[in-house]
Amino acid sequence: MPDGTRNLRPVQSKEEAIEKGRRGGIASGIARRNKKRFKELAILFGQLPASSKQKATLDQLGVEKKDQDVNAVIMARLIQKAIQGDTQAIKLYSDLNSEAFDIRTEQELPTDPLTKSLYEEAEKMMNDDKQ
Repeated sequence: MPDGTRNLRPVQSKEEAIEKGRRGGIASGIARRNKKRFKELAILFGQLPASSKQKATLDQLGVEKKDQDVNAVIMARLIQKAIQGDTQAIKLYSDLNSEAFDIRTEQELPTDPLTKSLYEEAEKMMNDDKQ
């Protein structure tokens, strides 16, 4: 398997090395600015209000009115996919949740309606699978 260096040519002079380094630095700066701008846009669009249809769904899930934005819609859909067994959604949710899925005792269950209903739904699905 090639190691990725087969097409590389050694630098012929100090000036060439300086020029290649300068070009690489400029390209790196452009890439960093683009990445920063993309993150800013993702935050901006995520904070936009949800549509009325999406708000109705979020209401059913128990999400507070003040939290009903595009980010909430995306998370609700991600969790729905994870509950349906989509392994990529489960992994992404786990990564976003920043903690490994651990077995929680009853007193450790969250009290907010959305998370509580999701735990109950997951438990119901697990019980259905056992039967």
